[in-house]
Amino acid sequence: MTSYAEQASKAHRAYRAAIINAQSHRDPELSADALQKKRLEMKRAAEDAYASERNKIEAEAKAHHATASGAAGEARPKVANHAQIDSNWKMVERLLDSGRTVREIIAKASGATLLAIREHAPSYLESKTTRPGLGEEQAKLPNVARLVDDRLIALNDDAAQYIAKERDAQLDLDRALVYTQSSSADSDLDLAIKAQYTGQAPADDED
Repeated sequence: MTSYAEQASKAHRAYRAAIINAQSHRDPELSADALQKKRLEMKRAAEDAYASERNKIEAEAKAHHATASGAAGEARPKVANHAQIDSNWKMVERLLDSGRTVREIIAKASGATLLAIREHAPSYLESKTTRPGLGEEQAKLPNVARLVDDRLIALNDDAAQYIAKERDAQLDLDRALVYTQSSSADSDLDLAIKAQYTGQAPADDED
């Protein structure tokens, strides 16, 4: 199946070609005013056609992502024993208070510990960002949910394949939006470069 980003890229190229064709249209049988009117009509027709096509691509890409996201949400491990989760979180909290980073802890965690981190770490880290002497690594407020998903994939958890599909769908959507939210003034090369870099994690998130 052709990705939505590829469909959006193709639609944008066709749109730019239609705009250029409209701007350069020649007809010796038309007066200057009539020719200008014809060019404007062609331009509007190209804009209308592109608006319809890009809206369709956006809607389908968003629906695809929503489906993948829903499946991943259903597949992710669920909290069954809250007492166990709370107990595991207290252990994680002690490690964080001692100077360990959430990345370091997640890298070796599994099962209930991962669930505890996913449930409690975001609010914990948020509450600690203004604490004097907090290490820079913790102050960055890492994407805990993504780090937990990374660990589930590394552990080949049952949810791994669904998480991977969700990420693929998100990346495809983000790259499609690069094209659908652009204008005829944006070159195909500039958009291709922007789309290529869209979704790439910053170096800080890869520590």
